[in-house]
Amino acid sequence: MVAQGFQLDQVSYGTLINGLCKAGETKAVARLLRKLEGHSVKPDVVMYNTIINSLCKNKLLGDACDVYSEMIVKGISPDVVTYTTLIHGFCIMGNLKEAFSLLNEMKLKNINPNLCTFNILIDALGKEGKMKEAFSLLNEMKLKNINPDVCTFNILIDALGKKGRVKEAKIVLAVMMKACVEPDVVTYNSLIDGYFLVNEVKHAKYVFYSMAQRGVTPNVQCYNNMINGLCKKKMVDEAMSLFEEMKHKNMIPDIVTYNSLIDGLCKNHHLERAIALLKEMKEHGIQPDVYSYTILLDGLCKGGRLEIAKEFFQHLLVKGCHLNVWPYNVMINGLCKAGLFGEAMDLKSKMEGKGCMPNAITFRTIICALSEKDENDERKFSEK
Repeated sequence: MVAQGFQLDQVSYGTLINGLCKAGETKAVARLLRKLEGHSVKPDVVMYNTIINSLCKNKLLGDACDVYSEMIVKGISPDVVTYTTLIHGFCIMGNLKEAFSLLNEMKLKNINPNLCTFNILIDALGKEGKMKEAFSLLNEMKLKNINPDVCTFNILIDALGKKGRVKEAKIVLAVMMKACVEPDVVTYNSLIDGYFLVNEVKHAKYVFYSMAQRGVTPNVQCYNNMINGLCKKKMVDEAMSLFEEMKHKNMIPDIVTYNSLIDGLCKNHHLERAIALLKEMKEHGIQPDVYSYTILLDGLCKGGRLEIAKEFFQHLLVKGCHLNVWPYNVMINGLCKAGLFGEAMDLKSKMEGKGCMPNAITFRTIICALSEKDENDERKFSEK
């Protein structure tokens, strides 16, 4: 375009840089920036922010910092977007020390953190369980007259719920509603998860069934959380009822829904129903993953259906399914428990031959089984 006499302006170059970044062409962007140095259009903070954002998303934080240093050297002042993007990058990499160092740096330069900056840092603190520091940032926000939004409150409720601190999560919910911030489906999902974590099934069910009354429609993830929680509490029939309710409401269950139910059915000795559900899953166009197969194989082995498990496992291998170490471990454990050590060792060799390397659990399973066999042999010998 330039060769044909077209003159690109700041916006055009910015759009081009954005497109190249989205396509992952960071080297091409670097070349373009250098070309701009000799033109009337100069690189600006928006262009640099776009590149820094792209690099951070690809976890190329070192490169992002180099670009940041380059813009400083060229006299281009970073803004709140620059700092927030880099802070997010450091938070993703788990480097909170550097993230807070940047926060302090931007404050010294009189660049005020915005709602997005605070939400990113509160989220990172919450994920590390540093709730005291997270609430301290919330107070700082309020002092700066930055009102927390639904995302801020959801971050705090989710972090507390994951730690089983549901009473505190409820207090945050009350503060949220007092601030006239309406809870959304994410809020309720976090509460449901939290209640199941502390075995308060009654409260989890109350939250779920009260959502509609409060104008929030449960989504697939809501149903998945309920189904998974109920299955773990051996309330499989209730979980199946919710599964049927989903279908009546024209909601499409996903692989998480099916895996939770198959796991629950297997662990509650409903193997035929689990097999039927795997078949239904395929009929509805949802391809089972390695986890789906591992759950069913484990259920069959532990349910005394080793021969069916062996046939099913062989069927997966013939089909060319790319299995990881977990289904192999399940089968090796099942074979060892049945005293079929030769078959277990053959399967270990087969997995290695397919490029799937045994892990610590594989070896522990075999060693424990052989040790148990030796003890039984010694006991039988001493009894003679």
